[in-house]
Formats: sequence, C-alpha cells, structure tokens
Amino acid sequence: MWIVGHIACTDDFFLREFGGRPLALPEAWHTLFGGGSVPTDDPARYPSFPDVRHAFREQREALTTWLEEMNETQLDQAVAEKWQPYAPTMRDVGHFAAWHEGYHAGQLSNLRRAFGLDPAFG
Repeated sequence: MWIVGHIACTDDFFLREFGGRPLALPEAWHTLFGGGSVPTDDPARYPSFPDVRHAFREQREALTTWLEEMNETQLDQAVAEKWQPYAPTMRDVGHFAAWHEGYHAGQLSNLRRAFGLDPAFG
C-alpha cells in the first residue's frame, strides 16, 4: 500500500516541483506517503486500496502527459540546482521518475521473496 501511494505522491510532487502545478492529492496523503514518510502496519491509517491505486494511475498519467507535451527546447531546460544530481534537465525528470519506481519495485520483489512468494513476473 505504502509503495503505491508513495509513487502516486511522488509523481504529484514532481508535477508541482517541476511543472508548477498545485498538488492534486490531499496534503494528508503527502504526509502519509510522501518523501520521508515511513510505512505503517496499521491499515486503518491508509485510504482504501482502490482509491490509492486510482491516484497512482491518475498521477502517472498526468506526469507522462506533461512530459510528452513538452517540446525539445523545454525538455532540454535545466532544472533547479538542488535537482541537478538527480535530473539535470526536464527530460531527465522522466528518467528519474522511472528509476524511482524501479527502486521501489525492487523492494516489493524482495518482500515477496522474504514472504516465500513466487516472483510476480517470470
């Protein structure tokens, strides 16, 4: 649950940070799932999984659409200095988002293995 919500909130954060858009998800979600948050084993603290999954899909679509609508000049624009080590240009924001999701997918893979579950893929 936390990873799906975290990726949704991160995409929402990226749209605000790099795209200048207001946050689409509630501030409470960013507190629960955002950078620096810690997963909890209390399911009552989380929104419903269908709501979190819906937010995940909507925010990924919004981020993807935003990046796809940029022209070459916009994509090559440098980002703020604090982001230079992670995504030097707007084009790299998409790469950073994909890397971030892959990082957390690896965590899920390790959890599945620790619980004795078969791999989700292959």
